[in-house]
Amino acid sequence: SIKGCRIDENHFDLEKYSTFYCKQDVRILREGFVKFRNDILKEFDLNVYDYVSICSIANKLFENRVYFPNGNLYDLSNKPREFISRCIQGGRCMLSDNIKQKSEKKLIADFDAVSLYPSAIARLYTLEGIPKVMKKEMLSTEYLMRHLFDDDQKEPIGEKFVSGFFVLIKITEI
Repeated sequence: SIKGCRIDENHFDLEKYSTFYCKQDVRILREGFVKFRNDILKEFDLNVYDYVSICSIANKLFENRVYFPNGNLYDLSNKPREFISRCIQGGRCMLSDNIKQKSEKKLIADFDAVSLYPSAIARLYTLEGIPKVMKKEMLSTEYLMRHLFDDDQKEPIGEKFVSGFFVLIKITEI
């Protein structure tokens, strides 16, 4: 029981209770944050005070443990970064079979697939090296498909020397 909070059997002092509750809330949040900060410092040598979000901490950890040790991944800026970033799209929200689901007789399962990035990273690869601008003769579907790496190919072999590409396409007809 909270000292001095109970007025009688059926009443309590809301201000005293709220004050106690808020102090407890702040204390518990502080203890949790201090534990979190110390764990991140110990495990990853990162000070959470240097970051604005958990995402920025994860990104720095990824840089330190994956990108930089790789030696062949680069921070892009200016036009290359702008161009390649236009190839990135966010997540999708979809219904089964892309049609409205309605049933008054049976339950509908709501499956929310979250955090698919780790599974994508494990299955796919990241294009490495310094990006190069394609020459005019390379800008055809036939050329790119003929020279594109096979699935699971790691190194350029003979005619298969294009590991991946980012291109801007213009759809002229549907």
